[in-house]
Amino acid sequence: MRSFNSKNMLKGYFVGAFEPSVLHIDGIEIAVQIFHKGYFDLMKKSPYAKTCIYILEGKLQIGCELYVNGDILLYDKGELKSFCALEDSKVILINHGDSGTIWDISYLSLEDIIKESNKVIMTEKCEDNNSISDEDITFLVQGPITPSYSKLCMQSIRHFFPGSKILLSTWKNSDVSDLSFDDVIFNADPGPLYYVSSKDGNLISHNLNRQLCSTRNGLSKVTTEYVMKIRADEIITSRKFLNYYDKYNEFDKRYTMFRHKIIVPEIWSMHKHRTPWGNEVYPLLFSPSDWFYFGKTEDLDMLFKDANMVTQDYFSGDFHINREKVSIGSGNIRFHAEQYIAISAIKKFFGIEMNDWTDWDKNKIEFSNHWFMNNFIVLDFLRHGVVLPKYLSTLNLSKSKDRSLFFTHELYERIYACGIDNDNAYSQPELAVAL
Repeated sequence: MRSFNSKNMLKGYFVGAFEPSVLHIDGIEIAVQIFHKGYFDLMKKSPYAKTCIYILEGKLQIGCELYVNGDILLYDKGELKSFCALEDSKVILINHGDSGTIWDISYLSLEDIIKESNKVIMTEKCEDNNSISDEDITFLVQGPITPSYSKLCMQSIRHFFPGSKILLSTWKNSDVSDLSFDDVIFNADPGPLYYVSSKDGNLISHNLNRQLCSTRNGLSKVTTEYVMKIRADEIITSRKFLNYYDKYNEFDKRYTMFRHKIIVPEIWSMHKHRTPWGNEVYPLLFSPSDWFYFGKTEDLDMLFKDANMVTQDYFSGDFHINREKVSIGSGNIRFHAEQYIAISAIKKFFGIEMNDWTDWDKNKIEFSNHWFMNNFIVLDFLRHGVVLPKYLSTLNLSKSKDRSLFFTHELYERIYACGIDNDNAYSQPELAVAL
């Protein structure tokens, strides 16, 4: 007899044609998986395998139906699999067929994407926001055109916001003949910046200047009261984010710079940074996600207007103020894109200076946390419904080992419930850092 431990298995799989495995066999995969409350599986499908899910513990929601311990779900080949865990759940998962699963929504129609997303979108009661009409919103779609996704992006906006304007801000010579928009800006591509990978020493391209160019030029043409800045490869699956816009109206004037808070996703809204090999964690200040923003046009304009494009010499180099505290594993980038955009506005409004991302101290960390709560609304996918196919797996922070690094919706709610002008509200375990 031989013994094994599930801790050594990848994602709970212990039988299949892979290693490590207890039994190496073709045509079948077996796993025991745990889904924490809030976890969702979105738009997975396999044209080759049937999938069986045996619920051992917990509760899963699929559409309007609830399934509990003892229920067995069977998905046929090619059938889309989407569900949400309403509480901590444990399942046995079996895939049977010719090969493993495929997860690629580029082959799906907009109707499929909306249908599957709405199976996991939260159904909590929330007042419909009827104070913002479609005609008052411009969707600023910025960045390069992606053949599969840019068409879906604009179709999804037309579907959920038929009265809103679509302003496309992309690059000269882009093929936009098959896209639905109201106006377009063709920008000269400023090109990428580069930094040295801390893993292998290779140069990695970074699109900070490209985002600044397409976004700032786009914002200058927006005439509506509200704007949503999204990437040209993102897909909207719901109007629900509007319902949260007026839900968090308390603020502390000491840290407020906008007329109204801006909605951002929790993914890549961060307060800490982990080195690539995962053994060191450092503070990461003023870093709301740049995947999308929704808010008043004047507020987004304030956020971006002082974020000028940068030179290569400014962007990367060995200039970190806390270099003695930060290992070389953190790379030689001066600021992350999200940080640079925010810090440029903060410097102008509050007079706070930062030389680079390691330029932190206790006072700046405390100010960053207060500033975040008073200027942004952080939503998870279950509440904002914006899909970024390129990074589909990262939408689900509930299964991420790095969840504690993010300014999650759950963390935002906890602080807000305690009172955002209450200093004790920020004594959350996730926000603790070793200086």
